[in-house]
Amino acid sequence: MPGRSTSRLKNGTYQTSPIWRQCFFGASAFNQPLEKWNVSKATNMNVMFKDAKAFSYYPKSWDIPEDKSEDMFTGTPLEADAKKKTDAADGIGFITITAESEAMVYVDPKLVSDKSPVTKHEVTSGTHTVRVYFPDTKKFSKTREIHVDKDATMSVHFTKE
Repeated sequence: MPGRSTSRLKNGTYQTSPIWRQCFFGASAFNQPLEKWNVSKATNMNVMFKDAKAFSYYPKSWDIPEDKSEDMFTGTPLEADAKKKTDAADGIGFITITAESEAMVYVDPKLVSDKSPVTKHEVTSGTHTVRVYFPDTKKFSKTREIHVDKDATMSVHFTKE
């Protein structure tokens, strides 16, 4: 792949080079959490995941400067989710997320908690996507869209499928 960065697993984290441009560009099956990847020295993350149709993890632990990440998520499920959130920013509401067993919780599509339940997670009013990852089965739930009004609390419960 053009501009692909080399990484090595070291003590449970990926140590990375500074150039990540187009690393997963157009990848049809790549979709995994990247929280342990160390991108602190990245100088170019432009179009890193562009058109990676399956990629839907937002690496919340990454500090991603806009000037180094142009079109980073263009053409991914993350791009559509970010637009939904931006379009509905006229107030604050809350989502409570529970699951039948311990699960990692994702909202728009950022990881918001390593462990369920999540009580009164603050969101902008509007429509949000919510899903959970069950570590014991190594599977995601189906993604659900939840509409939250200003000053309201919505609840959603997930079961293994």
